Amino acid sequence: MKAKCVILAIFQIFIFYTLLFSSVLNINLDGSGDYTEIQAGIDAACYGDTVLVFPGTYTENISFEGKLITVGSLYLITEDRSYIHNTIIDGNHNGSVVLFDETGETNDAVLCGFTVTNGSGKPSNSSFYNSFGGGIYIEDASPTLKNLIIEGNEASSGGGMVIQSSYADFEDLTIRDNHAHISGGGILHTQITSDVTFSSENRCNIYGNYAGDGNDIFLSEEYEDLVEIFIDTLSILNYDNHFVTDHPNLILDVQYGLFEQVNCNLYVSPTGSDDNTGFTEEDPLQTIHWALAKIVSDSLEPKTIYLAPGIYSHSTNDQYFALNGKSFVKIIGTGKEETIIDGENTFGCIFYRDDHNSDISDLSIINNYSFFSSITALRSGLNVSNIKISGSSNRQNGGISLSGGTIIGDNIEILNNLGREALRVGKHFETDASCIFTNLTIANNEPYYEEDGAGGAISIHNCIEAIFINTLVTNNTSYSDSWPISNFSIKGTENAYLINSTVCNNHSNYGSGMGFQGPGNLYIINSIIYDNSPYEFILHRSEAQGYIHFDYTNIDEQNDFIVVAGPDPCVPEIIWGEGYIRQEPQFVGGEEADPLYFQLSEDSPCINSGTPDTTGLNLPEYDLLGNTRIFQDQIDMGAYEWQGTSNNENTISTNILSLTNYPNPFNPSTTLKFDMRKAGYVNLEIYNIKGQKVRTLINQQQEAGYHTKVWQGNDDAGNPVGSGIYFYRLIVDGTAYPMRKCLLIK
Repeated sequence: MKAKCVILAIFQIFIFYTLLFSSVLNINLDGSGDYTEIQAGIDAACYGDTVLVFPGTYTENISFEGKLITVGSLYLITEDRSYIHNTIIDGNHNGSVVLFDETGETNDAVLCGFTVTNGSGKPSNSSFYNSFGGGIYIEDASPTLKNLIIEGNEASSGGGMVIQSSYADFEDLTIRDNHAHISGGGILHTQITSDVTFSSENRCNIYGNYAGDGNDIFLSEEYEDLVEIFIDTLSILNYDNHFVTDHPNLILDVQYGLFEQVNCNLYVSPTGSDDNTGFTEEDPLQTIHWALAKIVSDSLEPKTIYLAPGIYSHSTNDQYFALNGKSFVKIIGTGKEETIIDGENTFGCIFYRDDHNSDISDLSIINNYSFFSSITALRSGLNVSNIKISGSSNRQNGGISLSGGTIIGDNIEILNNLGREALRVGKHFETDASCIFTNLTIANNEPYYEEDGAGGAISIHNCIEAIFINTLVTNNTSYSDSWPISNFSIKGTENAYLINSTVCNNHSNYGSGMGFQGPGNLYIINSIIYDNSPYEFILHRSEAQGYIHFDYTNIDEQNDFIVVAGPDPCVPEIIWGEGYIRQEPQFVGGEEADPLYFQLSEDSPCINSGTPDTTGLNLPEYDLLGNTRIFQDQIDMGAYEWQGTSNNENTISTNILSLTNYPNPFNPSTTLKFDMRKAGYVNLEIYNIKGQKVRTLINQQQEAGYHTKVWQGNDDAGNPVGSGIYFYRLIVDGTAYPMRKCLLIK
């Protein structure tokens, strides 16, 4: 006790003599001081002065303006920590609360004893980020920050703080409950010249922050110097890249964790509560970001976050975006029309960095307005299934983007978005990339704005392998004012395959439906490429030879190929294999914006014109609509298999836009889904392999729109049925839709 009193006395004597030879400017909201605003005191201060701030909430944004002064609360002279809580600088969501912005402050510029809150970051001219440093922004300055609470701030990156080109000193900072849309919820530490000192005696706390990448701490990849951070409390003690970015030059010394993660599946509902356990459907959490933070990443026993039906958005249930994806964790909704992540025309994306064995399925992502795709992955392994992405506006890619790693996708729709390519897969420096997509629809996507190289459907660059099966690419638009751009572009990929796909009716002011540049091979099999403008195909020169192989494919005879001039010597070589034709496909027709336009009519030359031998093509059992893939003896060309109906019958049957079940195979239950153009009387029935009806699921009038019905694997008497193949049939107003097959495995 005596020692403490002596230290306090010495400190107060030091303060006394410091103040004796410099000025103290008092700031008090009640008008009894020199000024009522902190910034006014800073403006009046000279070298060595102290701006002493009395308790209260100061709604302003302050800048040190290069001055080597001390700005502090009464904690500065009393060490009473209540003054830290009671002396608040509130940025009122009007930029960074505190700025040290290229003004050269040294460690003699001190900020001490405040709560810094409600900042929105310094506006940025970057095409990727709106703002940096919600609470505090430091660039080309090296201040001393101590005894601060930095909370409730938000920015594109560095929700609590951004540090660039700085040698700052940090002591006893609590950085909590901040949010960054992209990276560094607590701290974003960037630039190779920064060397911040974190006190090992009066440690900082960094916890409870959220970001799309690095909830608590993000250290940029270009950072070259060793960074040692001493932490009292982090969000979790045994942290991973969900909370702190994995960086070879980062040394983190953590004493405590705010919470412990759980090693079990979690349930989330828009009507849940984050005070619940999340262990059962009856006790769900409310927010996806909290579930992702709470659940453990376990490579031996991967976990699942189950999302209940409903809309997940910031305004309705406090969701934070971007979501920070996690290795060995699945995010599973209940269906594309039932579980909806709504970005509300701000950030609404999901971000993966160096994550592996991550899954996302059975949901929609809408209204994502950001700089990144709705699903963005960097050096990651990702499985995506039964997903719809629509209504997004992005300066980069509108739908899905993978830079390095592997993505496997099934039953994906990317519709009506604004951006660059709707889907982009490519190598990331030394990390190779590959992709496999089945049952993919990319339609009605347009450029975010008209600039060189904007818009388009698919871009595959420098991949090891890219496979597209049952893919429809239609009515997409690309724009270029100087260089031809394709809506479906493949460049420098060792082996790319386009199998049973339809690429039609895509547009460019200066480009084509498809484009190819070597080196590598593009194999186009059982596909239709037709009515793209102004050209069907652009061939780009390259340094090494590339090859395009056409087999059993229908390509428009009107719009031909164009070779792009350039310095490279090699023009892709076209290899015409067996079975290719150049005829009008004769689609069913209707509205060109409707993907069902591209079903085959009974007079189509593409019927039974595919390869007689489908060995090795890895075709799914069903086409893009869920029809049996090979209806007669030989497979058709294109994404849709003709089902043996006449034009009139086909027109009637397309009252049903889709009929599918998921999962398939299943145990113990599967969800049957169908979409009706107009209302009608519906019978939905289940049959066994002998043709005996075992269950009637629906027998009543249904409205137009999307419908789901769960079959629990039982008969009409409620008895469970045995394992095996079952068929389901949909009849609307007396017209039967072709049967579908499902497999029950017990």
